[in-house]
Amino acid sequence: MLAKRLKYLRKQRKMTMQQMADQLGIAKSTYAGYESGHRHPTLEAMQDIAKALNTSTDYLLGLMENHDPVHQTQNAREFLNRASLHWDGVPLDEKDMQLVLDIMERMIRDRTDQPPDKKKPEDEPGEKPEEN
Repeated sequence: MLAKRLKYLRKQRKMTMQQMADQLGIAKSTYAGYESGHRHPTLEAMQDIAKALNTSTDYLLGLMENHDPVHQTQNAREFLNRASLHWDGVPLDEKDMQLVLDIMERMIRDRTDQPPDKKKPEDEPGEKPEEN
């Protein structure tokens, strides 16, 4: 199962065995052994292979059928760059997404470029705003 899936995904990603081996930092013959089934990667190598092929170790091991894992991220930029997002069923096209990305970048830039002396008193740790 592993050997077939490695070969399938590598070809799907239009990579050569040499490119895979280079990306993994191993010899081409070692990687070829994985695809032929004559060698078995270590757990660490399996994780590296899954990352390189943008899949999960579960898929490589035959525990699931879908090779495109649902990648959950806390990074808003990565999330927003995913294809086929919508707002309550209305598809967001490339122009919409660029606008959203521009707004987010501006918001973060404004927040991080703010000089320290411009902070409000309630933003300072240990200080309370004066009461009237």
